[in-house]
Amino acid sequence: MVHVEVQSEYEVDFTKRIHIYNSLIELRHDLPAASLVILGDDRPTWRPQEYVSTIWESRTTQSYRVVKLLDYQNQWSVLSHSTNPFAVMVMAHLKTMATRENARKRLEWKTRVTRGLLEVGYSEQEIRNLLRLVYWMMRLPENLEREFQIQLDKFLEEKEMPYVMMPCEQDAMMRGILQKSREAIIDILVLRFSSVPEEIADRINKLKSESVLRDLLRRAVTLASLSDFSAVLDQLAPAEDSSGDRYN
Repeated sequence: MVHVEVQSEYEVDFTKRIHIYNSLIELRHDLPAASLVILGDDRPTWRPQEYVSTIWESRTTQSYRVVKLLDYQNQWSVLSHSTNPFAVMVMAHLKTMATRENARKRLEWKTRVTRGLLEVGYSEQEIRNLLRLVYWMMRLPENLEREFQIQLDKFLEEKEMPYVMMPCEQDAMMRGILQKSREAIIDILVLRFSSVPEEIADRINKLKSESVLRDLLRRAVTLASLSDFSAVLDQLAPAEDSSGDRYN
């Protein structure tokens, strides 16, 4: 089993959570699990690689492979000429972080990354998948999204490429991501507490905020009881944004 964890922000007890996830995977599937951590945060020195817990003569340790996306900032030429689909993901992520306060600059980089992936030599299906990924990661204000689409359509016409990315595809992808998060929370609660009251399950299935669901997923792993989880749900649900989070 391979456990891949993508983390985009600093977290105090991150190593403990990775250890818990790894243990739950092994418990559920009765197979050893290797954890791979991809760090997409903006702290160059934060590189958690090992969990250690000691009590009396007992000692628990877990080490895992860590990939820091910031390390690729100085490898742009390598990334832009690579045919590895993950290179596009890394470029989109790095430029999304770098343009958080500059939407016009993000439009410029979104256009460059998109044109680059169209010229590298991916298959039609790979291009389709990667365009969706870039569209989702490098979100822009509505007016700039339209400008991006116009530029992309013009580029595709010049290159005689038939595929045109539709904005609605991104929304469908986000709905799928949210649904998978809801299912993961319920699965963990069932694994830990045998069953989940219908009321709690219904409330989870109505949540539309990516950040709230991400927080609840962590709480589902660490909280001691369903009543504690329900209390956290009471705190988070009223503040939930019905429009959902966006990658920003």
